[in-house]
Amino acid sequence: MIRPEQIQDSVKVMVSINGRQIDYATISVEGNIAYICQDWEDGAECTNKHGYTYSWSIGLLSALKTITKLKKNLSIAGVEDLRLTVGDWNEEEN
Repeated sequence: MIRPEQIQDSVKVMVSINGRQIDYATISVEGNIAYICQDWEDGAECTNKHGYTYSWSIGLLSALKTITKLKKNLSIAGVEDLRLTVGDWNEEEN
């Protein structure tokens, strides 16, 4: 699982949103809101989707500062197994 300090703009992640496994996604931070940008689940609008089609809000950064709060907010958002992508992957694959 990702740690609270790793919730930063442009961080590449893998995640499950509402039961759908997503292997290629990127975190976007705009203002005080963090999003998961990817091509499968549409749930929020952020400006910089890092080349993806959709974004999914995971909450206010201020509410994601501890592991307990992060887990709670991810659960509320329907997000499970949020983790850093191991190794590099080509942006063209998404």
